[in-house]
Amino acid sequence: MQSAIRAVLWDFGGVILTSPFEAFRRYEEARGLPRDFLRGVNAVNPHTNAWARFERGEVDADTFGELFAAEARALGQDVHGREVLKLVSGEIRPRMVAALKTVKARFKIACLTNNMPLGHGPAMAVSPEKAAAIAEVMRLFDIVVESSKVGVRKPEPAF
Repeated sequence: MQSAIRAVLWDFGGVILTSPFEAFRRYEEARGLPRDFLRGVNAVNPHTNAWARFERGEVDADTFGELFAAEARALGQDVHGREVLKLVSGEIRPRMVAALKTVKARFKIACLTNNMPLGHGPAMAVSPEKAAAIAEVMRLFDIVVESSKVGVRKPEPAF
């Protein structure tokens, strides 16, 4: 009997990588910010805020930093977006990579991810070794759809 499942879709951040929300909380605690403040900034105008625009590739890292800072100030806190960018890349979860390989043995796999066009430099906050490890995981996918490259993001229907 042939399976009705032809492909399995995966997210990347928070699934294959640990969630940036953990790093957000540590940052908030260290800075004396209200709990979940950073997530709250991203929840205001969720389709047009700095985060959404950056994930769609509409702005660069410097512009994101300034836009995020203005949004944070409007909510009563001083947080520049360049500080937030240092927090977005989680750690690879080896058990999830093993699960990905197991599923790949049977089905096509695709990665559908909201991401940011960080490029290189201090905003990326990823070592060359970590970047290579992430690239190795990404090569496992049959197809990768990145919000910053296609100009739409989850949960937008066009994505």
